[in-house]
Amino acid sequence: MNKVISISNLSVSFKNKKIINNVNMDIIKGKTTAIVGESGSGKTLTALSILKLLPNNAKINSGKIFFENRDILSENDEAIQKIRGNSISTIFQEPMTSLNPLHTINKQIEEIIHTHNKISKEDAKKKTAYLLKEVGLEMLAKRQKIYPYELSGGQRQRVMIAMSIANNPNVLIADEPTTALDVTIQMQILNLLSNLQKKLGMTMIFISHDLSVVKKISDFIYVMKNGSIIENGYTEKVFNKPVNDYTKKLISSNSGKKI
Repeated sequence: MNKVISISNLSVSFKNKKIINNVNMDIIKGKTTAIVGESGSGKTLTALSILKLLPNNAKINSGKIFFENRDILSENDEAIQKIRGNSISTIFQEPMTSLNPLHTINKQIEEIIHTHNKISKEDAKKKTAYLLKEVGLEMLAKRQKIYPYELSGGQRQRVMIAMSIANNPNVLIADEPTTALDVTIQMQILNLLSNLQKKLGMTMIFISHDLSVVKKISDFIYVMKNGSIIENGYTEKVFNKPVNDYTKKLISSNSGKKI
């Protein structure tokens, strides 16, 4: 299988305490790879290491992350900036932490487009309207000025998805994108992500603690606990024949949940 990202022996420390231990992971092109585990297992830090988006006091101690035959961890800040939001983009759990409350959503999407493309203002506006329609916000596409606080949680998440696909990324990192939403909206967002992935041919890394969500959307699963990968494989295999006791407990605790 064609690997678009390959993580090799990644170790990360936080406040001088090692919290990611020699993680190895392959992200398969065009598929959805889920990283699952309880809070503090290291799943988010593993994914954020790909773009060097680690929080303060976190440090990559060792390892390599290959993308397009380049070790991202050896790249300088300028090279990483060209990859972020362009070749690899992200969606986070709470859109309000990523959206600027002082600027309209149109302006914020247009800025993402201008950052990585030589494009006229008029064409950027047209593309923004197109992107809003693509994520199911047709009515917003017709409005010139609307601010993040005027939108519902589901609408804000759709705006974030529009921003994340603005430059046709190869890889989309979705970090708990449905956790703060009610079940009905969760389903809508999951279906939207799946449809966009197929339409655009994206590879997706989906981070979650909710196995009912992961079962629906992923092709492969990596299970993390205490900073290490304890099990991985095809989604169907991991759910039907889990090997590790921790994985069995995760699946059992989510067995009654449906989405």
